[in-house]
Amino acid sequence: MMIHGLLLSLGILIARRIGSRSAHYLVDNKKAQDELSSQPLNPMKKVSFLSLIALFALFTHQTIAQTEAKEDSIHQRMLALKAKYPEGKRWTNKNTYRSKVGYGGSGCHAFALILSDAAFGDAPIRKHKNLRELKVGDMIRVKKNTHTVIVIDIEDDQVTFAEGNYNSSIHWGRVMTIDQLAQYGNYILTRYPKQNL
Repeated sequence: MMIHGLLLSLGILIARRIGSRSAHYLVDNKKAQDELSSQPLNPMKKVSFLSLIALFALFTHQTIAQTEAKEDSIHQRMLALKAKYPEGKRWTNKNTYRSKVGYGGSGCHAFALILSDAAFGDAPIRKHKNLRELKVGDMIRVKKNTHTVIVIDIEDDQVTFAEGNYNSSIHWGRVMTIDQLAQYGNYILTRYPKQNL
């Protein structure tokens, strides 16, 4: 998050400098070339390069902000089900569910699909194994592919889950680090489009 803020600040600073100095570069080009004849200054290249850096910083900040807003919305949609599926409610393999996109399951997988459908509607599900691309709303198969959890929050390297059939009940708030997941997790089921990964 701090890096994103620095990129935005850099972009704004560069954009201001370009605006105030581009005329200066054009006027003083001859003088600069006389002083540095072995390395002539090309102000248009310098302005173009700085413009590209500014645009990149602003675009990166905007894209990151959109992703964070989307993940926050997904987080809120899942948490809205907490009243219907409270902590400790009995939930076993007898509980089943069929997703809007055709996936079905029982127990832990059924509960994860319920939250996933609430968050993503009828967005398709796809599989990947890159924990660095883990996002809020992703489902993770864990414990040698015998249990499903769904990500409800990510803070630094701490991942918080909701899960069904955890000691035969619903549990909100188990936390693991990314390193622990690398040992414990098998693969990720996501509903984010591929280009956003």
